[in-house]
Formats: sequence, C-alpha cells, structure tokens
Amino acid sequence: MISGNQSTLFENPESVVLTQSTAKKLFGNENPLGRVLTIEKFNFTVVGILKDLPENSVFKFNLLVSHLILKKMHPDLAHLWWWGGSLTFIKIYPNQSIESVRKSLAAIPDKYFPDFLKGRETYDVQPLENIHLDNRVLGDYIPPVSSNYLYILMAIAIGVLFIACANFANLSTSQS
Repeated sequence: MISGNQSTLFENPESVVLTQSTAKKLFGNENPLGRVLTIEKFNFTVVGILKDLPENSVFKFNLLVSHLILKKMHPDLAHLWWWGGSLTFIKIYPNQSIESVRKSLAAIPDKYFPDFLKGRETYDVQPLENIHLDNRVLGDYIPPVSSNYLYILMAIAIGVLFIACANFANLSTSQS
C-alpha cells in the first residue's frame, strides 16, 4: 500500500483501491483518495493506492473492489451463488492437509448445486507456487507455461552446449 488505511479498505462496498499507474492515468498528479470513480453505472470512492505489481506476477489488475458490491450488481446472486465469476485463493493452515481440502471441495457440487449442474462442475486446489507451470486446473486466466516446453528447451540448450564443447575441444586439438 502506498496510501490508504489497510485495515478499513473494503468496509464500504462502494470502495475501490487503484494501482499507482491507474491512479496516475485517471487523476494525473492530483491526490485520488476520496475521489469518486464511475464504472458502468456504479460510483466508487477511491480509498487506497497500491504499488504496481511486478510484470511477472500472476495477479493482473488495475483496481480492486470489495466482493460485497456483487450483491448490488447482481441482486439475484443469492439464487445464483454457484456462478463462478472469479478464481478464489485460500490460505491453508500448516496443520491442514491438501487432501482434506480436496475432499471438502469435491462434496460441494453434489450437496449444494442445482440438479442441472451436478456432475458437471468440480473444484480443485493448486499450490500458488505451481501456478506458472501447472496447466491441469481449468479456467486459469493466465495461460501457464507447460513444463514439457521447458524440458524441450532445456534439452536443446544442453545439446547446443555439448556441440559447443565438442567444437572447442576439436579446435583446441587442431591448433595444437
């Protein structure tokens, strides 16, 4: 956070937090805190500014809003709670096993989903550290790099290195 109160950011559903570059683009050199930003037909008050995320970050956004605004944007959300509009990131406690979380998630569709969705939807977990290389999780909004491509590139690099070493040894032998 560059500015704003981190503990009260999203107490109000109409709050928005901007990245540094977005704030500069929208408001120039003026202080954006407290200013109103209209997105579609909703008005949001700027309550914080974040540093721009690194280019290699898996998270890509220009602004953050509270999930509480969904109730206002979609009044029928109580009946469509199963609608998967976003990826969800959770923190698992150190004493909690991944398999117990998977088992709990697997029970959700059969227990809570409407009949027409049962058997068609599944949930899975993926460690955040594997998000760049693991392409098994569907719906990943940033296409991951397949580890197969990395292995192929590594094999090519090792082959080129081997050929370079052989050429060096051959040239050194022929010069002597």
